[in-house]
Amino acid sequence: MMADAPGNEANRVSWLNTLRSCTGTAADRKNRYRFLVWAMAWAATFLGADWGLENHDVQGPTAIFIAMIPTLMACGALWAYLRFLRETDELVRRIQLEGVALGFGAGIIFLLSLVSLEDAGFAKLDASDAIALMLVTWAFGQLFATWRYR
Repeated sequence: MMADAPGNEANRVSWLNTLRSCTGTAADRKNRYRFLVWAMAWAATFLGADWGLENHDVQGPTAIFIAMIPTLMACGALWAYLRFLRETDELVRRIQLEGVALGFGAGIIFLLSLVSLEDAGFAKLDASDAIALMLVTWAFGQLFATWRYR
């Protein structure tokens, strides 16, 4: 690439500028912000519901209602993400798809391997470990695809 040729240091694009350039249009940024707000609301209500149900004696319909609040926020986050994907351009959609594919694939491999590893004496892990792995590999997949296509 010309940007990598000696003497063209001024033409090189940093990782930060590469990431900034993949933010898309103003509508993409608005949709991404909307998804982020829903995802943060999901995380906050999940932590709040988990804390409330563990530390307070709540039972019956009230406990079910409290446990379902994060699920409603998750549905909002999913809807906002789908809206973002539907309204963005093909390149951003492809970058997102590669990230989701990597995250989903890593999660499936991890969960299926976990069954055998636990039988072999490996420490017992739960769904939150798989979710963390999926989120990290989703982000890595987006970074890698951004670097590859930009």
